[in-house]
Amino acid sequence: MNAHYKSLICAATMLALSAVTAEAQVTYVDADTSNQPGTTNTTWADGSAFTPPMMGGTVPADNQWWERTGFANGGDILAVNGGSDVPVIRTTISGLTPGASYDVFVYYWWADTFGNGQWDLGAGFTQAGITHFLYDDGSPITTPFANGPILIVEGNRDMYEYYVGCTNATPAGTIDVYIDDNPGNDDRSWYDGVGTASSSCPGGNVGSNYCTAANNSSGAPGVMSATGSDVAAANNLTLRASSLPLNQFGIFVTSRMQGFVPGAGGTSNGNICLGGAIGRFTLGSQIVSSGTTGEFALPIDLTMIPQGSGVVTVLAGDTWNYQAWHRDQTGLGSNFTDGLQIVFN
Repeated sequence: MNAHYKSLICAATMLALSAVTAEAQVTYVDADTSNQPGTTNTTWADGSAFTPPMMGGTVPADNQWWERTGFANGGDILAVNGGSDVPVIRTTISGLTPGASYDVFVYYWWADTFGNGQWDLGAGFTQAGITHFLYDDGSPITTPFANGPILIVEGNRDMYEYYVGCTNATPAGTIDVYIDDNPGNDDRSWYDGVGTASSSCPGGNVGSNYCTAANNSSGAPGVMSATGSDVAAANNLTLRASSLPLNQFGIFVTSRMQGFVPGAGGTSNGNICLGGAIGRFTLGSQIVSSGTTGEFALPIDLTMIPQGSGVVTVLAGDTWNYQAWHRDQTGLGSNFTDGLQIVFN
């Protein structure tokens, strides 16, 4: 790419990022593994204990995470050698306001004096939704953190931030961020932590997750989310289910009431998180497939919500609950995601 055009793109990216962070300062959260009992917030993607080897200057074998000590915030960095492809890990941010919206960032280090200078990474709110990016898709830190001082320059290295997106905290006040290296990159990855800033999430995620989903045949539980607006009159809402088994058909279901039926009464691998009258989005193209990404989405018409033998209109003040029901490759052949509650304004 022409250097002049690349500089313009970088400048535009930094301007956009500064607009995102202008509303509130970012609170930094250092990634701590099971090597730091008591402060652990980083696990394997499935939530199991993540205890990478701890080393100083010694470089371990490829294709594994390792905790390199003596560097960055907290005195350690989660590193991956160049040319590797490692399993996904997950950092959980806690202590947030339940249901509140946050801009979320990932923090990593870069130095242009080593290798090809591309200390790349990947991040997302679900394992299937990870975006892999080059180091210069992010930006160097220019705004103080809310909980500083945070180390942003060390030796010949700079800490960079990448905007993951806007999402809502769970009812437990948490947000999960899934982290990956950038497979195929021939240089290293240095992951340090994540950060949040209060936000209104315009056009972003809406709703609050609830209920416990069972693991499906992908090895993870399915996750519900929605984007658009919780303003009923705007009629702008897209439902999404992620972390699903690949190439499986499914539908979205909805109810005004929540419930919990383990194993759907012995007919499914998953749990029904709805109660009362349950409507199914099954008209024509409303039956969707998880394809090769393990997720599916459906824009819905808030004036055509299925209930009983007809449809109803969502009104301001209404509360609706949503869930995805999908085919599974083991057991009883179907499963459910967790539930998503949306209070409409």
